[in-house]
Amino acid sequence: MCVVVEGHHMFVERMCSSPRIAVIEGFLTAEEADSAIVAAKQSGRMHRSRTAPKSDGRCNSWTEPSMPSLVSSGRTSSNCRLDRGHPAATVALLRASHLAGLSPQHAEALQVVHYDRTQRYNAHYDYFQENLPGYKQRLGTRGQRVVTCFVYLNDVEEGGCTYFPQLEMRFRPKKGCAVLWYNLDENGKPDSRTLHAGEPVAAGEKWGMNIWLRERPKC
Repeated sequence: MCVVVEGHHMFVERMCSSPRIAVIEGFLTAEEADSAIVAAKQSGRMHRSRTAPKSDGRCNSWTEPSMPSLVSSGRTSSNCRLDRGHPAATVALLRASHLAGLSPQHAEALQVVHYDRTQRYNAHYDYFQENLPGYKQRLGTRGQRVVTCFVYLNDVEEGGCTYFPQLEMRFRPKKGCAVLWYNLDENGKPDSRTLHAGEPVAAGEKWGMNIWLRERPKC
């Protein structure tokens, strides 16, 4: 299905209906993807990725500086925020929110991530888990992460796939493409089937962009 947002054409293919998962070809142009990488490199803000503490050792992608977090061997990438005013951030927010049927005000700060060879992100959930420290504070007034849109900013020589183990679905990185999924089920409850991992990069490097959309917009 072709979707047009402000003159930009994207091609959406539904990969799973429950949970809802889609691949978006041409989410970003090559130039937009390149500019996001350059902005991250030049920002001086790239740092080791962190996760929420969890008793069983599994990761969770809670990334707010004010929330409890730690460096984990299960998440070995680096990341930084991409300013909303950056052209690539602006169009990415517009397109992701349009596809999800929400406004850009539902989005958290965009995050650019980088994986070197052998780096990975073990299986984790993007929704906020009730048993983790800071859960209520993290929900705040904005609620859960309804939608994740992960954008591939480059082609990876080998490895670096996004893998959903409970669904046995694997998505290979392709520059400018995105994988979009709903973290909540039809009843608005966290969907454990969205457990996913960023598999190790076997050759080359991997650049990506995380877009998380919440239940309610930012005030």
